Amino acid sequence: MSGALLALIRSRPLLAAAALFGIVAAAAGGELAGGAIRALGIVTLLGVATAAVAAGRRRPPLPALVRLEERHLLARDAGVAVVAVAGQRLLVGFGTSGVALLLRLRGGEGGEP
Repeated sequence: MSGALLALIRSRPLLAAAALFGIVAAAAGGELAGGAIRALGIVTLLGVATAAVAAGRRRPPLPALVRLEERHLLARDAGVAVVAVAGQRLLVGFGTSGVALLLRLRGGEGGEP
């Protein structure tokens, strides 16, 4: 589904109010009905345009600042993990008492300290 269509679906209260206005005016009859139908069309077009503009302003998600590369459990509630943070690779230990930095790893695949 396109972003503009999703934004339009989210703007249902505006469209419902426009439709209600059109129905009430049409029920009144006469010249008022023609004007109401034109007004309904304009409000609908404005709603679609607003939805399209709102969909175009959405920003792409930011990249993750912390990435889990590997994890190994040493016990039921404890283990070690290699985590990438801001271009650094860290070996951390975790358990029921919290998380602790064990080593700052150098670049390569082997992760030699």
